[in-house]
Amino acid sequence: MIADASALTPGRVETVLPMPGMDPEMVRGALAPLALRDEPLAEWITDVAAAFARLMACDRVRLRVEVTDEVNCPRFHVDTVRVRLVVTLHGYGTEYMWRATPDEVHRVDTGVCALFKGRCHPTHADSVRHRSPTGEGGGRRVVMIVDIVD
Repeated sequence: MIADASALTPGRVETVLPMPGMDPEMVRGALAPLALRDEPLAEWITDVAAAFARLMACDRVRLRVEVTDEVNCPRFHVDTVRVRLVVTLHGYGTEYMWRATPDEVHRVDTGVCALFKGRCHPTHADSVRHRSPTGEGGGRRVVMIVDIVD
């Protein structure tokens, strides 16, 4: 997705995007503090956020993009949301495990969108626990998170 993240500014940006009316210009403006100026990427992020909004039948979504050199969430957890979309744009993908097989850790490939049910989902008892990747590799990671805004 992002071939070289070395020129990006570490940090986190967050914005609420309306549906309909979501456009790449809003996303480009939100990404500017991170020095993420890739126009096709802004369009892709807009398309993914809009698809998530349609799928979840919501009027607005919260978009968060993080550029980090640290492991932000090292413990397996379930978020306090209904549903969260997570996609790693650079670096190792999010790790997850099924409750039925807690000894097996899986990793979402970079560039692949993953939907995780959270504690606020009506059927959260079967939620998949996830975390930031730990262990080998490390290095810079760029992650996009999209949540429903109630």
